[in-house]
Amino acid sequence: MLSEGVAPNLVTFNTLLDVYAKTGHWAEAMAVLDQLDMQGISPEPRTYNTVVAACNMSGHYAQALSVYERMLKRGAEPMPATYNAAVCAYARLGQLPAALSLLGTAAGKGVERGVTTYAALLSACEQPGRWDLALDLLRRMQGDGLKPTTACFNSAISACMQGGQPQKAEELFEWLYGVCKPDTSTFNALVRIYCQLGKVREAQGVLEMMVQGGQHVEGPTYSTLIDAAWSTGVLPLQRYALRLYDRARARRGLPAPAVEDDAAAGATRAALPAPAPHVALVGLLGLLRALRQQLAESGGRAGLRPVVRLSVSVQVRGWRKHRLGSLVVTFLDGCFVFEFKATPVLNLL
Repeated sequence: MLSEGVAPNLVTFNTLLDVYAKTGHWAEAMAVLDQLDMQGISPEPRTYNTVVAACNMSGHYAQALSVYERMLKRGAEPMPATYNAAVCAYARLGQLPAALSLLGTAAGKGVERGVTTYAALLSACEQPGRWDLALDLLRRMQGDGLKPTTACFNSAISACMQGGQPQKAEELFEWLYGVCKPDTSTFNALVRIYCQLGKVREAQGVLEMMVQGGQHVEGPTYSTLIDAAWSTGVLPLQRYALRLYDRARARRGLPAPAVEDDAAAGATRAALPAPAPHVALVGLLGLLRALRQQLAESGGRAGLRPVVRLSVSVQVRGWRKHRLGSLVVTFLDGCFVFEFKATPVLNLL
């Protein structure tokens, strides 16, 4: 156009911005705004809205807010979609007070909130554990005639768990069932909810249902259930914890232990990464089981010697000592130190 002496107008630039927004070219969209300034063309609210949307869609929320603030400085009145996009941007950046303040401003102007706006706000509630706000937002959604999505409920459930409210999280799961269909993330959360509430059998049932249905079980879910099952002190559940540890390892849901033999020190050392002490203990028992099988198969020959000590490097606070038969586990200098006799007799092995 320029080579033919035809100057583009605002309609042309808006069309170009629509293309950039749909193709995720947020930087090019922002450059168009600068070009409008250079040519003395005043953007309209729709122009700003398209650039804000392009930035949000590309995950560049800070840039989206800079365009929104630029719009306000120019005296342009934001469109309803722009208000919602700016609320989303604040929420995605974790700026909940600013997001809620703008949400109130938009409501005062009669702007209707959308599912996407609420979903962003609920997501921002997760990390700080704002379970009270999450529940309030779900109620507001229903008050606005909106149907919360599974992702909305998952965020609220996560906020309850982060905020130490597993009972509220369980209630949310029951609410979700009456509104939408739970997904893999929901079931992973439900296993952890039941574990925190001491409902280990229920957690076991949900995890087995997930496995049978081919759903992905996350590493933290395995760890939580292993820890909870072992902590019950109930022999069948502890045996289940041992089996579950092996299954998690096989599915790469838990990292493999690093084992090395130190002949000079007369010890075998195993590093067991674990988020909970009982997960480390279960992992150790799995290693002992394998070592006992090796000794049995070799008949004590083939250079294998009795293992006298394992040091397990795991950082966990608030756990000092656990005794199981001939096995003594002590927390020393930030490590789990496992000591046992040359031929340990453990009923669980």
